[in-house]
Amino acid sequence: MKEIIAKINNSIDEKRGRIKEKVLKGFPKVPASNTVNMQKNSDSVKTPPISYILYGLSSLSVIGAIVSDSKALCLAIAAASAFGGYVFSRKPQKKVAIRGGININLDKNDLIEKVVDVVKKSVNEWEEFMEQKQREIAQAIDNSSYTESEKSTMRSKIFLYEVIDVKMSEISASMKNVNTLPEISKVLDKYKETYLYAIDKAVDTQMEKYRALLRI
Repeated sequence: MKEIIAKINNSIDEKRGRIKEKVLKGFPKVPASNTVNMQKNSDSVKTPPISYILYGLSSLSVIGAIVSDSKALCLAIAAASAFGGYVFSRKPQKKVAIRGGININLDKNDLIEKVVDVVKKSVNEWEEFMEQKQREIAQAIDNSSYTESEKSTMRSKIFLYEVIDVKMSEISASMKNVNTLPEISKVLDKYKETYLYAIDKAVDTQMEKYRALLRI
């Protein structure tokens, strides 16, 4: 009987590790608010009025060079005006920060649903596993050399197995009064810590309950 209980307890301890691993892997995280740098196309940048004035002055200077005697001066003015117009029209491209917005309420509801889903799956996994272990230990008791009175006492000790004692409604209640990402993250971390503790408590208590059968 001692060997059977030790084997069952070892399998329970292993199940603890697998369940906690799934919880840690599946537990949701607070989404980040992303900032994306986008560069404006030069086409979208308006050409300043001064550029048109300088381009116009350049054109007039070229015409003046053709019809007047001061060709060198007019051409110089034309070149300077054209360059000025080019400089002013070539406005530096600007980077615009587009901040990814989030809807806090929708975000919270989504996170709550994911937490509840993780908890439900792990609780169901634990309960299905323990129902199997209960059958195994009951069979071991029936096949043991204990007296019928001792066997009856043993069965009464293991009639109920330990459950993971956690309230799924707590996550919803805790989320009601938080409105920032850091606060939401803190609530998730606290609930996760509470749930992992509840798993450990259920496992440790159940293993001790089976060990107690050897003291009858």
